[in-house]
Amino acid sequence: MRAILFAIAILFALAPTGALAQQSDFDVATETSMRIGQSYFEAYIERDWDRLEPMLADDVVFQDTTAKYLFGGQPQEGKATLAAFFRTAYAGISRMEFTPSRSFASSDTAVFEGMLDWDVDMGGGRIVSTSMPFVVILALRDGKIVSHRDFADYRPFLDANAASLAKVGSTKAAD
Repeated sequence: MRAILFAIAILFALAPTGALAQQSDFDVATETSMRIGQSYFEAYIERDWDRLEPMLADDVVFQDTTAKYLFGGQPQEGKATLAAFFRTAYAGISRMEFTPSRSFASSDTAVFEGMLDWDVDMGGGRIVSTSMPFVVILALRDGKIVSHRDFADYRPFLDANAASLAKVGSTKAAD
């Protein structure tokens, strides 16, 4: 009976230590995710690919499934592939500004939610300016970004693009 009581006492004594260790791991991972995630996100919005690239894991995956019917939305896998994709696919973007509504980190994930204001050259000197809801979710491993997911409401972009096309069409008709 004494052995059982002793074992129970040991379990109770060790339980808070385990919980504290888990809490500490959570806090460290969360702080790291927010710090690195914020730095990465700022480089992304600024389109500073030289600053962003070292934060990518070799096996990073990027995808924006909400852009599937507009820009393809195919996953970009691997550090070199993603870096080349950003440099090429985002070349027509002349401005990106983000107004956050909230951001947070939890464990190995950082989330940024807000409004994205951006200008993109659609060719022929036609610039489309858009403001749209935008969410970025980043997953980290060993201090590197392993997953970058964008989610956006592209309806405002489609509306702005249609208005821009209509304006070009009415200008040509007037000539």
